[in-house]
Amino acid sequence: MIVYTDSPSFAEEYTPHRTKWQALVAAEIDEPIRLLALLLMPEADIIYRAHLASDPQWQYGFFIEYASKSQFDILTRLCHLDRSLPDGILCLAGSGEKFHGFKNRPWVALAGNLHLSVFLAPHQKIDHFWTGFTVLSAISVIHTLDELQYLGETATIKWVNDILIDRAKVCGVLAQTQIQGDLVCGVVLGIGLNVKSRPVIDATSYASRFAALADYMPAGKCDLTKIFSRLVYHLRQNYNLLLNGKYVDLINFYRARSYILGKNVEILTDPTNGEPERIIRGKAVSIGENLELYFAERLEPVTEGRLAMIP
Repeated sequence: MIVYTDSPSFAEEYTPHRTKWQALVAAEIDEPIRLLALLLMPEADIIYRAHLASDPQWQYGFFIEYASKSQFDILTRLCHLDRSLPDGILCLAGSGEKFHGFKNRPWVALAGNLHLSVFLAPHQKIDHFWTGFTVLSAISVIHTLDELQYLGETATIKWVNDILIDRAKVCGVLAQTQIQGDLVCGVVLGIGLNVKSRPVIDATSYASRFAALADYMPAGKCDLTKIFSRLVYHLRQNYNLLLNGKYVDLINFYRARSYILGKNVEILTDPTNGEPERIIRGKAVSIGENLELYFAERLEPVTEGRLAMIP
């Protein structure tokens, strides 16, 4: 993997060994990703490059200590402009501004946490692609957290894209796809995982508490290098399952780790303006193939809306 950074010391927090860095100016950056590099690091006079041994899935990595704009949004914009980005790009920010979750809800990007955006260019037909990449991202986080010694299998998924531990939100995931005909040509994934820093955010009915992994682990045991490495490993593993028509394996794991099934919840509309209205209040009993949510109280599934937990 070819890695670019504005801060070698920051990048080396996520690599398991010391790296030999080459200082560059913009004209020396590889042509396929030069524009991306300039958008990700607009204020960097010097950009550093290194070659790291890694999984061949990942061609380029950008490790930015402080991102002034959402890396997810930059990748999405270039994808939609058909800039022919190469497959397998990892963008990691230490902290930053203008980060967001689903429907542009603000996400606090604090130092010590993991803010990862991923670009993939499958250029093939993919069954259930409209939900598959959200499922892929969520369960990759779960697989990663399951490997951490002190967490066990305590992480769960709150429909549709939040990761909880002990009812507290520790992570959110996003996915955008670009389609040409029957082919999925570009995919952007976004993962915000609170590792060491707990954001101070007012509780709502949608998220009663926020937490970081460090809240559940002994001091000094949150290894960012390991967590990052295992997360990108599981992203690649689950991506390969999706590419090879094994979406059923992904959705079944998603269902198995759902927090809400068997619980009473409320689904509300999620308007841009105005007050939300209740869609249904009742017991969630199953999740369909396309993430539609079924309730004991009605036959028709819910396909959109915002879920609130009922105490």
